[in-house]
Amino acid sequence: MSVVETHNSWDDILLCQGAEGKVYLSTFCGKKAIVKERLKKSYRVPALDYKINKQRMQQEIRCMVKCRRAGVCTPLVYFVDQPAHRMTLEYIEGLTIKQFLLNTMVNGAPEDLGHFAFAIMREMGTAIGHMHDSDVVHGDLTTSNIMIRKVVGEGQGEQEQEQGEGQRTEAEGKQDFSHGDSFQVVLIDFGLGMTQPSVEDRAVDLYVLERAFLSTHPGSEKLVAAALDAYRFGNCKAGAAVLSRLEQVRQRGRKRDMCG
Repeated sequence: MSVVETHNSWDDILLCQGAEGKVYLSTFCGKKAIVKERLKKSYRVPALDYKINKQRMQQEIRCMVKCRRAGVCTPLVYFVDQPAHRMTLEYIEGLTIKQFLLNTMVNGAPEDLGHFAFAIMREMGTAIGHMHDSDVVHGDLTTSNIMIRKVVGEGQGEQEQEQGEGQRTEAEGKQDFSHGDSFQVVLIDFGLGMTQPSVEDRAVDLYVLERAFLSTHPGSEKLVAAALDAYRFGNCKAGAAVLSRLEQVRQRGRKRDMCG
């Protein structure tokens, strides 16, 4: 979504707005950052609205912290403003999986980049497995909420930090990844995340991801299969049970599609 608004109280640039909140491009201690603000709901009693937003923000932060402890890359939490329902997060320099696949699949990817796409899928499946293994489900696993970023040397990273703040997300969509690049998979936006999930919750998480791939990126069945194969090995607690339950969730989904 293009930049359309500046939030006056923080001089932050509005990147996008959803039903539950707004996302701003900001700075924190001289670094680019993301500010997430949960919206007040006028139809709720103010005290109840404050309690709900507080609990949901705490849950989102808890999910990210648990994931990082399990070795899963998520944005760092820089600052939390509880009364304003705002949190300041690390800005991830990279591409969403959606952007990457659109860039590589629209006109057909070179063979080496195709192999690179499968490497990303395997890394993504492993990361999701570790997330579930740490008793966290994402709740909105789409290709827009999973990012890849290059792992750069110290000198190059400092140079990128010095680039102007005028850069927009549209420009980042033009970043190039090539076969052999070192990369990390980063999971973002845990606004619907939860802890202590059941096997069913984990399976639904995977089903949402699968549907997001097949609806947004037709012809990506082999990529999804590679991610699920990696998930089986990345999730050491209940990988086989979750994938078995996933088949049941798929069958329920097909019945809903048939019956309307």
